[in-house]
Amino acid sequence: MPRELRQVTLPDGTPFWCLRPSEIKLIYDSVQAYFRNGITVNDGDIVFDVGANIGLFAHQVRQLGRRDVSIYSFEPIPAVFEALQANARHFDPEHWIALPFGLGRHSGTMTFGYHVRASMFSSAYPDASLEERVRWRQTFLRNLHQFPWSVRWLGWLPSFLRSPLLDYGIRRLWKIRTVTCAMRTVSEVVREHGLPRIDLLKIDVEKGEMDVLAGIEDEDWKKIRQLIVEVHDLECGRVAATEALLKQHGFAHVVIEQEPILRGTDIFNLYARRDRAAVPNLRSAG
Repeated sequence: MPRELRQVTLPDGTPFWCLRPSEIKLIYDSVQAYFRNGITVNDGDIVFDVGANIGLFAHQVRQLGRRDVSIYSFEPIPAVFEALQANARHFDPEHWIALPFGLGRHSGTMTFGYHVRASMFSSAYPDASLEERVRWRQTFLRNLHQFPWSVRWLGWLPSFLRSPLLDYGIRRLWKIRTVTCAMRTVSEVVREHGLPRIDLLKIDVEKGEMDVLAGIEDEDWKKIRQLIVEVHDLECGRVAATEALLKQHGFAHVVIEQEPILRGTDIFNLYARRDRAAVPNLRSAG
């Protein structure tokens, strides 16, 4: 086991490998929001976890208790992948497949900004600008009561102490290391593994979601039953464009929501499902 990995106990009592215990509660709470708006996982399903981090979404899928569910988890940051791989090997090496690359528009490599102290912010489109730090400062202050106690206690402080402490914490979180990462496309993985369908495609890749969707070839869109996509609107109408793209490819039910912890930001979750009549056709393809 790599020396830098640490084992923590999740809120549900499960021991889990990670890099920084301080970020576990935030990620754990976030993935709970994915299983809503009609999103389901059934026996024998195939699940893609794109932007897997250490594997907490895959863990939640496994906690549903379905049989023979195959989970493909993709994590491009090498240090984070070590934790993901450790968890996959420990819990279910046969059905939980950890893959050391990201998914995007093309095969090759991309330069990522790895947030050393907050791996969930790592992105192929890092933004270390003062404006970005100010936006997150405002988000923390606006939604402080939604954050774990490790952040929420700042609300008890007078503003002349709270503000400089929060600014110091954000500067620490925005320590970014440049990392070159391998990339593939959704369709390449589908072909290489001979997958007849994807029952649930979850995408949380910090501004790279349109790249992942662009890597799905026309014939493979038909194989996807459900999607959950975290979308950064970026003041360019990306949420509306993503909704239109999903409906164009036959997803009749699309719900757009924002997590309470992200209220006031440009980050939204899109939940997409096909009509029930289309589901038997996808299952028969397996």
